Amino acid sequence: AVAVVCLGETHWEYSTHAEVFALNNLMVALLLLACVLFAARPSLGRALFGAFMCGLGLTNQHTFVLLAVPAVLWVFYSATLAPAAAGRPVTFGAGAYAALACAFVAPLSLYLTLVRGGGAAPVGSWGDTSSPWGLLSHLLRREYGTFSLALEHESASLLSNTRHYLAHALAQLSPLGAALALAGGAIHASEYAPAHLRGLASSLSALSALSSLKLPRSDARSATAGRRRHPKPHGPPAGGKGSGGGGSGGGEGEGIVGSGASLTSMLGCAYLFYLLFFHSLANLSPHDPLQLGVMERFWIQPDMLLALPLAIALARALEAA
Repeated sequence: AVAVVCLGETHWEYSTHAEVFALNNLMVALLLLACVLFAARPSLGRALFGAFMCGLGLTNQHTFVLLAVPAVLWVFYSATLAPAAAGRPVTFGAGAYAALACAFVAPLSLYLTLVRGGGAAPVGSWGDTSSPWGLLSHLLRREYGTFSLALEHESASLLSNTRHYLAHALAQLSPLGAALALAGGAIHASEYAPAHLRGLASSLSALSALSSLKLPRSDARSATAGRRRHPKPHGPPAGGKGSGGGGSGGGEGEGIVGSGASLTSMLGCAYLFYLLFFHSLANLSPHDPLQLGVMERFWIQPDMLLALPLAIALARALEAA
C-alpha cells in the first residue's frame, strides 16, 4: 500500500532531492508512524513523540497543521473522552498534557534562529526577521498571502480544485490503487461507523457531565465510601482484555484505539478536512500547467493518507484469498 502511494510520479519527483516538500513528506510519515504506534498501544511516550513531530512539522510547512489538528484532537479523544465515556480512568492527566505541550513547543524554538540571523538576511530572502513584526510576517506568510498560495491571483472554485485533485489522485495511485482505497474506506465505514457514532455520543455526554458536575466535598466522601463498600468485580471488561485494547467485538462505548479503527476514522476526517480547507483557499488555477504543478506539490500530503484504507482493502483481499 505504501509503495503504491510513494511510487506515484509526483511523490517520487519531490522525494529524490532536498526540498521543502520532500521534508514535509518525511514529517507527515513520522507523524503517521506516531499515530499508528499510539493506536497500537497508547502511552505517554508515544504521545510525546507525536506532539514533538507536530511542532517540528509546523517549522517546515504550514499545511502540516491540517494533519496536526485532527491528530491532536484524536489523541485527546482517545486518552480522555473515550475512557471517561466508558467509565474507565482517563489515560492522561494535567501533568501529562503539560508535558505534551512542552514537547510541541520545543521544536518551535527553531524559529528563534531567525531572530538571531534575520538582521543580516541576504537579498532575496523573506525580509528582516530580527524584529517581532518581521518574524510575524514570516510566520504568517504575508509575502505570499496568509491564507492563499500566491498574492493577487484569482481563486478557482472548490469544486474545480477538488475535481482536478481527484484526477491527480487517480493518476498517482492508478485506477486499481484508487479503487482499493475507496474499497478500504467503505469497508471501514460499514464495520465501524455505528460504533464510532455510539462512542462519540457517549464521549459528548461524558464531556458535558464532567464540565457541569460540581460534587460537594461531603458527597465526594460518600461516593468514595460507596465505591469501597461496592468494589468492582475482578476480571477484564466485557469485549476486551485491557483498558487500552478492545477489538472489533468490544462493547458499546468501549475505546477501540487498540484495533486501529479510530485511527482510520481520524485519517479519513483529516483527509476531508485537508481537501475542503486547502481547496477553498488555494487561489491558483488548475487549468494553467505551471500553477497546477504548484498545487500538485501540496496534494502529496493527502495522497499519503490514502495508504491506510488501501492497506485495509489489500488485507481483506489477502484474507479472502
